[in-house]
Amino acid sequence: MGSLVMLQGQCKRDPDAYREEFELQLAHYRSRAAVLALQPSAPHPELAELATFMAHCSGAYPAELSALPEELMGMLDKHAGAMESELRRTLAKAVILLRNKGRLEAAEALPLFFRMFRLGDKHLRTLLFRHIIADIRGINAKQRQDAVNRQLQAFLFSTMQQPDEGAVKRSLAVLIELYRRNVWTDERSVNVIASAVQHKSTRVCVAALNFFMGVGMTDDGEDSEDEDEDDEDAQPGAKRKKGNRLSKSELYKAFHTGTQASRRKKQKKLERAVKSAARSERIESGEALSSMGVSALELLRDPHTFAEKLFRRLQGSRDKFETKMLMVQVVSRTIAVHRLVLEPFYTFIARYLQPQQREVTLLLTAAAEACHDNVPPDAIEPVLRQVVNAFVHDRSRPEAMGVGLKTVHALCTRCPLVMTEDLLRDLTAYKKDKDKGVRMASRSLIGLFRELAPGLLEKRDRGRGHDKTRTLSAFGEAKFAEGVAGAELLAEDERRRALGLPGLDESSDDEDLGESSDEEGDAASGGDDSDADGWESASDEEGVEGAEDDGGDWHDVDEDSSDESGDSDTDGEDEDDEDQEPEATPAAAKSRPSADPQSLRSLKKAAAAKAKAKAADRRKAAPSATRARWSRRSIPSYAALPRRRGRRPAPSPQQEQSVLYCGRGAFAPSAI
Repeated sequence: MGSLVMLQGQCKRDPDAYREEFELQLAHYRSRAAVLALQPSAPHPELAELATFMAHCSGAYPAELSALPEELMGMLDKHAGAMESELRRTLAKAVILLRNKGRLEAAEALPLFFRMFRLGDKHLRTLLFRHIIADIRGINAKQRQDAVNRQLQAFLFSTMQQPDEGAVKRSLAVLIELYRRNVWTDERSVNVIASAVQHKSTRVCVAALNFFMGVGMTDDGEDSEDEDEDDEDAQPGAKRKKGNRLSKSELYKAFHTGTQASRRKKQKKLERAVKSAARSERIESGEALSSMGVSALELLRDPHTFAEKLFRRLQGSRDKFETKMLMVQVVSRTIAVHRLVLEPFYTFIARYLQPQQREVTLLLTAAAEACHDNVPPDAIEPVLRQVVNAFVHDRSRPEAMGVGLKTVHALCTRCPLVMTEDLLRDLTAYKKDKDKGVRMASRSLIGLFRELAPGLLEKRDRGRGHDKTRTLSAFGEAKFAEGVAGAELLAEDERRRALGLPGLDESSDDEDLGESSDEEGDAASGGDDSDADGWESASDEEGVEGAEDDGGDWHDVDEDSSDESGDSDTDGEDEDDEDQEPEATPAAAKSRPSADPQSLRSLKKAAAAKAKAKAADRRKAAPSATRARWSRRSIPSYAALPRRRGRRPAPSPQQEQSVLYCGRGAFAPSAI
């Protein structure tokens, strides 16, 4: 083998100089091929080496090896089932090498590869499947080759109609993988995959259903649930590697050993390995295929017929429970994407909505997903009634009640007309349930109908400021826009400009400037102690000077005047008077600026600057710890009372009469 590898390189570099050696090896290859025709099951190690040598030298000697592709394909087609697996894989690799070199057309090799899919060699199937995907991707890499694609699609579509389950399954796997890799994403390919849903084989049907649900397939074109025969050469005690994990030694060598060029090469290899592992994890988890099923369903030519046929097969199916669940989910998603009306589906799925049902959460999700506003409320009413009766009652578990209420919320979000007033009030009564999940689910219903139809709720659940006129639209009622939103603002702006007034955009700019200046003035006067309680400082010269003359001292408040003012304020409170504005005092009228925006801004800036200077002077003059002066009436403090250890004993009736509770619970001297 080593001599053939050396001769192979020499023939590629200088074909004329090594022509005699090549012709000698060519004669040896043909003699071994004749022996294979007589004894196909016998081992032929030399033939495998010579076939690989001839495939590599086909570019250097095109005339002598013009018939090589037909010879290799003929050997595989006739004796593939009888020859050894190692020789079969070697000859298949030689054919793949000739196809990569352009010595063979894709339409010629594809039928042979699909016939070899029927063999029990799993390694060979994986090799051929990966080559087919890579070959078709390479054909459409630079630009889409429609002529070649039509030939290949015609072959694959014809294979889908064959009775052989293996060939149909591999063809379906190729179409799904090419769609996933954005090679063949046309409408014709998707509808051919949709036709596989009605195939008599359950495995083919499950593969097509998984495609529409966004579940991928393995690298050998088989779904995850498939259990085909193992490789005939596999050892019984051999363990399969689930993934290529990077060891610590490889990471250390990539960054700390070797030259700079070798480290760079190792680091790039590690990056490729990490990306490949991440891509494999995304494919296995379904994240990379999350939107694939929805986009494929959008390309269906006749979605209603597709959903009806699949639902008819579901009704009479005796397959496994997992297969039936896939059918239910695909039918539900098709109804949701295309907004179909399939009324028997709701009565069918309502029979299985029980808390003890297997995978009941998936069934509830499918039932809610299949609802939309085009479905009559009478068709969805059996689903809602079954969910409420089976999940939401006093004897149900809190987990089941929470799931049921959330399902009702999802149904009402998509079709609110299905809810009645009496049922809604019964469900919202669980808003004070002891379980938090039930409470939150019930309150979510209240929040939903506060937006949709507050009149269906009880008066205390409608919330403040609700729109009493808001009701649900009748079934089939459509609302259309009568004009462009905001067009009246344009007419108002034109009218103001015609009268010589500033436009709406200019007036809004002036208001923004005024608000910003107000905020600056408030921030500047924020350090003032007198403004901390909400008092406004006068903006005229007299008010500022008067404040400066006071010196910032505190004044004692008369006890009688404070009590009288407090009583009058308490008696005068009323909720209806909150919106009334206080009357303008003469000082405020005197300090009111003119209506000119420029003078208004200048006065505000001046007042803010003076207030800031006043606050700075006060901070300098005041001591570090300022204490307020109390009024003449002294209130005994609870902290000044003698403390007692342990609990306070219960007071006697005489002590209760003499105890005065004031402030934080201070006792009168008589009680102490």
